[in-house]
Amino acid sequence: MQAAVPSYEISRLFKIFGIGFETLTYLAYLIMFVSGLSLFLNLLNSLRERRYEMALIRTIGGTKIQTSLMLFYESIILCLIGFFGGIILSRFGILITSSLLEESLNYSISIPIFLSIQELILLIFSISIGIFACIVPAYSVYNMNISKTLTDE
Repeated sequence: MQAAVPSYEISRLFKIFGIGFETLTYLAYLIMFVSGLSLFLNLLNSLRERRYEMALIRTIGGTKIQTSLMLFYESIILCLIGFFGGIILSRFGILITSSLLEESLNYSISIPIFLSIQELILLIFSISIGIFACIVPAYSVYNMNISKTLTDE
């Protein structure tokens, strides 16, 4: 019988699964990129559908800044909903995984109540994706020709 040193065994385990962790990290980055691209396309399509309404808002007294900020706020709200929805789903997944591990292996995982530093960085990153995704649609609303838009409808 051999004695196992936990720190050595854990480092060995991380060496074995290191490629898998790295792959999952790159997959998470890819998902963030695709979600940012999806947000950009969603805002652009939303702008195309609501172009007439934006022009009407401008004719009844809305400024260029106000109509551009509407898209900016929509983008930020979508990012925050996605972030907190992901946090809630991840906490729910941790709860299910913890209960399964506790039943089968007598190993429990604590569920974090507050956001960790990594999650706060992720929040800042997701908000910045939302800001970058709304730049082009907000710029096109800002430079919209009201008379041409209203005559096209």
